[in-house]
Amino acid sequence: MGAEVADIMATVARTDPLHLHDNHGMNYRRVAEIVNLNRSDLSHMTAVKLDRVRFDRQIPKAVRIRLEEIANIISLVAEYFDGNAERTALWFRTKNPALGDTSPRDMLRMNRHNNLRSFILSAREEYGWG
Repeated sequence: MGAEVADIMATVARTDPLHLHDNHGMNYRRVAEIVNLNRSDLSHMTAVKLDRVRFDRQIPKAVRIRLEEIANIISLVAEYFDGNAERTALWFRTKNPALGDTSPRDMLRMNRHNNLRSFILSAREEYGWG
């Protein structure tokens, strides 16, 4: 049972190395900025009309949920880079041969965030980081 619990817990970052959460909750704008997602990207990714995409208390539920998923993915990667925001952001922008020469950012934009998370979790397990 211990290994099963560890596997379940491995899906969530252990830390918040880039401080995506603050005293007021998730900093949704910062999450989008780290992976360079604009309002149009988020509209496409969540099927929320562009004029409804926002980052304040009135953030649409679909946008909030997607950005929380992305924040976890960012934190999983940032743990590898010891909290270095620049290196983490660069990883998301860089085409990756293991992802079919697609950048992780583009995978997010194509709504393949679950595939990206699985890739990261497999890498963490295989190489023992995180």
